[in-house]
Amino acid sequence: MTPRLAERDEATVRRQWRLVKAVPAFTELTRVLSPVIMRGQWEIVMKSFVMAIFLTWLILGCLLAVPVR
Repeated sequence: MTPRLAERDEATVRRQWRLVKAVPAFTELTRVLSPVIMRGQWEIVMKSFVMAIFLTWLILGCLLAVPVR
């Protein structure tokens, strides 16, 4: 890759990153210092994870239990 092409690619990446960071959902998150809130967020994440795994197993189990004709 030529140096000029590398510079152009780097400039493009930097410009695109600035556009991504302009969207509030993709910027840095505010640091939460309260242990109660951190614990609550952790519990929500873990409960969502367990529910997702359970639903995945349920759906895959149903699909695998259907006999092939």
